[in-house]
Formats: sequence, structure tokens, C-alpha cells
Amino acid sequence: MATRDIAQDRDYFLKRAKEERERAAVCEDNAAALVHLRLADEYDRQAVDPAMTPSPISN
Repeated sequence: MATRDIAQDRDYFLKRAKEERERAAVCEDNAAALVHLRLADEYDRQAVDPAMTPSPISN
């Protein structure tokens, strides 16, 4: 079982949130822009509370 690096997870989620906001800013479709913003909010939430992040499935 791998140990997750919480700081690395946080950096990843913050990066993804920023990318989704950038996509929303240039999106011409309002519905799609809202989806990008919702994704950004979810990434921000996971960055703040890593316990809410699902663990990878191991085989």
C-alpha cells in the first residue's frame, strides 16, 4: 500500500483548480464554463481537505 504525499496532492489539486478556472474564463459556452468552475471548486475543496480525496484502487 503506497503512502500518499499530502503536500504533493494539495499542489496537484490547486494546479488543477487554476487550470479549470482558466478554461472557464475562455469558454464560449456558459454551461460548459459553469462545469469548469464547479470542477475548480471541487479541486479547491480537495486541496483543503485531503481526507475527501478518494484513494486509488489497488489490485
